[in-house]
Amino acid sequence: MRNFRESTGSWIEAAEKLADELGIGPTPDKRVPKKKKMPGETADDESRNFSPNLKFRQSINEVLNTISSDLERRLQTVEEVHDLFGFSKGEEMNELNDDDLKKHAKDFAMK
Repeated sequence: MRNFRESTGSWIEAAEKLADELGIGPTPDKRVPKKKKMPGETADDESRNFSPNLKFRQSINEVLNTISSDLERRLQTVEEVHDLFGFSKGEEMNELNDDDLKKHAKDFAMK
């Protein structure tokens, strides 16, 4: 997934190339409305001056971060379920001796 995130630059370049081939021009920049400042405030809001390209990259990275964290959480949940019930698969259950099977059953009962 991390490699997927790093390749977003090549996606954008490919999309720009395809848009040129199809004769589709870039979207015009939106006018940035002035932000009212409080007295004594001197800093500008930098996020208002980002290019559409950079805003797109940020939103793609946010989506990829969300997907990545959800997948990691789900994988962790599946691993916990496997730890609880993995011993009860038919193949593994046949290979376990009675003492190991009792141990797994007691561990399961304690959880």
